[in-house]
Amino acid sequence: MKHVRFSTSGFTPLEISTVGSSPSIRRRVLQHKVFLTGFTLIEIMVVVVIIGMLAAILVTNIAGRSDEAAAELTKSLIRGTIANKIEFFKLDNKRYPNKLDELVYRPPDVAKWPQGGYLTADQIKDAWGRDLMYRMPSQFSDEPYDIISYGLDAKDGGEGVNEDIWNHDKWKRR
Repeated sequence: MKHVRFSTSGFTPLEISTVGSSPSIRRRVLQHKVFLTGFTLIEIMVVVVIIGMLAAILVTNIAGRSDEAAAELTKSLIRGTIANKIEFFKLDNKRYPNKLDELVYRPPDVAKWPQGGYLTADQIKDAWGRDLMYRMPSQFSDEPYDIISYGLDAKDGGEGVNEDIWNHDKWKRR
């Protein structure tokens, strides 16, 4: 019988009896050694605290920008989705809708109507859940219509996330 000594990273040497030099026994000894080298409770706690601090910083940064993201989403909705659907409505029916609801609910005088409508009721609201304002004809430009969200504060005018969002930039009033 041979006695083989293995060191386990600074721990007391482990003495294991082996019969011959069987590879399967060496493998078992090495597997056993893996179990002896792990993380201590303090190391795990330090990692958890660091992850918690990073998560707190990340949440703070994201939460502070949610209104900016809502403003960008509303701008994209007004200038992209809704403006395109209004143009489709005009192509199909030879006129612009009189109100945004005509993109959701079929008016009695339209000839063409896509299955499911042009938009859903949720798509004619801004990112804050308020109805968008629609004026046809436009009051401030040569555009055929205005689509307006009054921003986070829901008031005319404002700056930053409170700034009004229009379907065009020609509305700048004197």
